[in-house]
Amino acid sequence: MKGVGKRAWLDHELPGAVYVDLNDERLLAKLQRNPQLLKQQLQTVSPGQWVVICELQRLPSLIDEVYPLVANQGLRFALLSSNIHQLKTEYNQKLASGQIPIKRIYPLTPIELGETFDVDEVLRYGTIPSVWNSPDRVSILNHLHSSLQIDLRDTVRSKVSLKQLTGFIKFIPIAVSLHGQSLDVQSVAKQCDIDIEYVYLYMDVLQDIMLATLLPAYRMKYRRDGRLKKPSKRLSSARGYNRETTDKTTKHTGKSSKRQLKLPKLPKSSRLQPKLYWNDCGLLRAFGNNLGPPSEDERASLIEGWILGQLTAYNEQMSIFDQITHWKSARTNSTVTFLLTRDDQRIAIDIKNTADYTKDTLKGLNSVASLAGLTRRILVYTGTKDKSENDIDILTVSSFQEAAKNNSLWI
Repeated sequence: MKGVGKRAWLDHELPGAVYVDLNDERLLAKLQRNPQLLKQQLQTVSPGQWVVICELQRLPSLIDEVYPLVANQGLRFALLSSNIHQLKTEYNQKLASGQIPIKRIYPLTPIELGETFDVDEVLRYGTIPSVWNSPDRVSILNHLHSSLQIDLRDTVRSKVSLKQLTGFIKFIPIAVSLHGQSLDVQSVAKQCDIDIEYVYLYMDVLQDIMLATLLPAYRMKYRRDGRLKKPSKRLSSARGYNRETTDKTTKHTGKSSKRQLKLPKLPKSSRLQPKLYWNDCGLLRAFGNNLGPPSEDERASLIEGWILGQLTAYNEQMSIFDQITHWKSARTNSTVTFLLTRDDQRIAIDIKNTADYTKDTLKGLNSVASLAGLTRRILVYTGTKDKSENDIDILTVSSFQEAAKNNSLWI
């Protein structure tokens, strides 16, 4: 994601590193003509020293020059990219196999914000460092928004025809409006006047730029002996859907698409559809051209997305859970915002934008009580006191933050 402070973090972690900045247009042009110039540029660098390549997505083929320098010269590389989608086109196998380990950097968490943390400011402007630390957050958000719009269109333009590019322009405001809601790909495709396969492609791009996350629905399967069967990798994918490209992606001119995708079976009910969340409140609101104070209705989904971002970031550091999904009852239509799974244990977490709670507020958590392996039920609300009712822990937003950052949810 742009603006999260990748380079600033590496400046702190790797003092004395050598930088190769592909934002330098002259350097980029030279390396495009002759990638082997990278070896010449780094020939005086000592073995074991770190080399940081910035904006690698501008020249993904430079990865091929990195391996010989690691093997023959003993250099160490950190590769920075704000758009991993461009890299996956050619290097997906290496990325997926772990040959190139991926570390994602997320917007700031409450523990990183420290005394400057203010939930109202977070929900309005998000927590991207370049935005949060600016005295003019609106201007920086608008600048980031414009830059991301260009990146998104350039990425999509290289893969689709003019009609599908127009569909993508229609898709963005629809994706903004679906924050915190189920993603019905058939309905979205119809609204954008495109084939379903392009909705998958557009969602891939949003996720690879770390703008959005698809939260899969929890699906319960049992083994023959009656014990709970763990969800397969296909269902536990963070993308929520499984997509396999059967033919290589080709560039298009103005003709109809030849890109063939083996699409997964679509969920038969909305209960099993993934939910779409944007990863930063500020960018979500910038893409929606709405940077004023959020309304009460808007706050409900903003809080959900913000907490999902915290859980994902903390999980990257502490491995809090193996899988995170949302849950919806087939019988009562009750919902639970998040269901964390670790081994055969589960925690149900429901998020409510309310300063008080009623029997109806606890409906979802009560309906999930019989789920196998459930060890804890938590209601997160905007009240001021922690409480407990019918084995349900009712936590304030700040108390939940403390539990998440201290990895003490599983008690």
